Amino acid sequence: MKKLILIKVFLLFGILAFSQPVSYDSTFGSNGISTNCFTQIGFNNADMEAQNNGKFISVGWAGSNVYGYFSRINNDGTLDNTFGTNGLYVLSTETSSVLQPNSDYNLKDIEIQSDNKIVAIGFKQSTTNSFCVARLNSDGGLDTTFNGNGFLEYNFGTIQNFGGCVKIQNDNKIIVGGSSGNSTEFFSMIRLMPNGSLDTSFGVSGKVQTLMSGQCRANSIAFQPDGKILLAGYALNNPNNYDFALVRYMPNGTLDTSFGVNGIVMTTINAFYPDVIYKVLVQNDEKIVVVGNDADNTGASRIAVVRYLTNGTIDSTFAINGIYISNNYSFSSDAILQVDGKVVVTGANIDAGFNKFNVIRLNTDGSNDNDFEINGLILPFNTLSFARSIVLQSDNKIVCGGSVDATVSGNCADYSLAIVRINPGTLSNEAFVNSNVKLYPNPTTGTVFFDNSNSGYNKVVVYNYLGQEISRQELGFSASERIDIGSVAKGVYLLKFVGAYGVNFAKMVKE
Repeated sequence: MKKLILIKVFLLFGILAFSQPVSYDSTFGSNGISTNCFTQIGFNNADMEAQNNGKFISVGWAGSNVYGYFSRINNDGTLDNTFGTNGLYVLSTETSSVLQPNSDYNLKDIEIQSDNKIVAIGFKQSTTNSFCVARLNSDGGLDTTFNGNGFLEYNFGTIQNFGGCVKIQNDNKIIVGGSSGNSTEFFSMIRLMPNGSLDTSFGVSGKVQTLMSGQCRANSIAFQPDGKILLAGYALNNPNNYDFALVRYMPNGTLDTSFGVNGIVMTTINAFYPDVIYKVLVQNDEKIVVVGNDADNTGASRIAVVRYLTNGTIDSTFAINGIYISNNYSFSSDAILQVDGKVVVTGANIDAGFNKFNVIRLNTDGSNDNDFEINGLILPFNTLSFARSIVLQSDNKIVCGGSVDATVSGNCADYSLAIVRINPGTLSNEAFVNSNVKLYPNPTTGTVFFDNSNSGYNKVVVYNYLGQEISRQELGFSASERIDIGSVAKGVYLLKFVGAYGVNFAKMVKE
């Protein structure tokens, strides 16, 4: 009888796996689209992340005397007027004395701490460029417990220092990645303690510099489950062009020589035009996915996605010989992995000579996911627009942030902030078959255990077969970590494990 019950449960899960269509989320903004006009600025979106209260922090890059624009959007798409001033906080020389006057600032990336404080990194352009790190309180304003004033500038003793990406570890240490050198020839990182001081146990006195083949930029950081660090971007790899550049480090900041050639992997897609990585992601099976841009032989941009095995060689089972190239002219800016392992990429489609906000999704084998298409592509705006950021909610809804021509939402200075939320359809089963989180007993009547002594997961989220979140639990780090699910009904559930080194998933049956 037990086998028969389980077969029925899995058949039910399989039948429902394709019953939920992809659509705009009508509970967000106006039919899934939220636009906000700030009359004093043009909001050129740089990044967006979600706080654990369900609200979204969107940031825009700035320029002279302004480090960045910060806005908070409620979970229904409305502007949160309790944040900053009427939903907007501007970090500038007018709001803070920590910024240097007559300096150009570029905000590039943000991360949200577990206490909802906002870590925003970028760089200052001057005679000597510097990494910049700001930490804001959850509702806007500099957090003075960070470096004494909420703001940090750092350079490696070189002329060029460009902060490009940030990731927060499970212990709240902050890793900032970018490039440095007199001609930006080094992939570079610093690791900061939660108070903003350098973590001297990392690299050399808290800093790491890796000599690349030429001028380079690092745009994305990812953590593997074993604590190793991936830094991705591009580097000049011949006299004329840039190639994909991917470097892996041990948790202490030393190069992982088991990866590629002495820790470095370079990939040429088109020898005559630049190849650039903007995002690096780690799958459940620890294969590595990078998302960026390539160009065809005319120089027109196309989205490029490459998957690597854990040792840094290209995974030939993905797309065509390990490399996906979009059919349409387009560029990518950001990407996420869904719970089922599908890759969702956001950027812009190049149509009739101008950019349009664009979202695409790939199956786990690197093919186009045709179930995700709305009129061929997800294109929410029929006007000049672009997407820069993407967030996966705990209920698996996809939230994309970007900018749209100001005429869409009012008399703005330039661009309006644009956020789109998409119902992803129902999750596929295939990504959970090879999960390396081993639950026992499974099936269970109410409690499961797993070994979390080396994995570093600090939270587990439980989803039902529709992808809806039904519970979450904080975790410790024991060899027999306990998860209680006694209150849920009988059925099949998906468990998402979250930690500083990434996420992982497992399927569980409740009897």
